[in-house]
Amino acid sequence: MTKQEMTIWAAKLSVKAARSRSRSRLLRAEVARMAREVSETEEAVAATMDRLALQHPRHAVRLLDIGQAAREHAALERQRLQQYLGVQAGNDGAG
Repeated sequence: MTKQEMTIWAAKLSVKAARSRSRSRLLRAEVARMAREVSETEEAVAATMDRLALQHPRHAVRLLDIGQAAREHAALERQRLQQYLGVQAGNDGAG
């Protein structure tokens, strides 16, 4: 491979790497957005279950249990998001 061919190959490789880093940043942002949306949705489900429990006392225990499970899932998603963002922040300086 000639020096000129190697230069062209290196330039193409550099462009591909830049595109990959850009795509990676977009995907990380999308993962974070989705985790936030899941958490918010679970909190909304929990609030709905609480309201339904008040309206339907016969089913209150089951509805409240569902609401509690939704709250726990929302908390888990927030925890995962914080861990993910923490890991990503730690990796940002490496690349």
